[in-house]
This record gives sequence, structure tokens and C-alpha cells, in this order.
Amino acid sequence: WKRLSLMCALPLVAILTAFVFSTRHEEERPEFVFWPHMYKREKTFFFKGGGNRTMYHNPHWNALPPDGYEDEIDLEA
Repeated sequence: WKRLSLMCALPLVAILTAFVFSTRHEEERPEFVFWPHMYKREKTFFFKGGGNRTMYHNPHWNALPPDGYEDEIDLEA
């Protein structure tokens, strides 16, 4: 069973890895729409960001209310 797993599983993993990376494309970020019910804050977050950013905040993917994405805010200023 050891030889069978090495001769079948490892090439299969290599083939599937090549397939995944060859068909992968970067997703387009959705346009920011301010929905008040999605950004309601009862209490501020206790870590960095002035209480508005989550612990795993990503400035490219996570928008800040009411202005939108941080990199777009920086470009406009």
C-alpha cells in the first residue's frame, strides 16, 4: 500500500496542483455600496483601527463605512 500511495497519490497531487494554478484568476473587487444595516456598530472593536476595522481587516477587500475601500479613499485624496 505504501508503494501504491506513492505512485498514485503524489503524481495526482502534482497534476491537480498544476490544474488549479493554471485555471486560477484574480477576482474583481465588488463596487462599494453603503448599506447602513451591514455597518451597524453597537460597540467599537477593541483593537487597532479606531474601532471600525475588524481583527483580520484587509484594506483591499474590506470596506470602511461610509467611505468605501481604503485604497480608493487614498487615491481620491
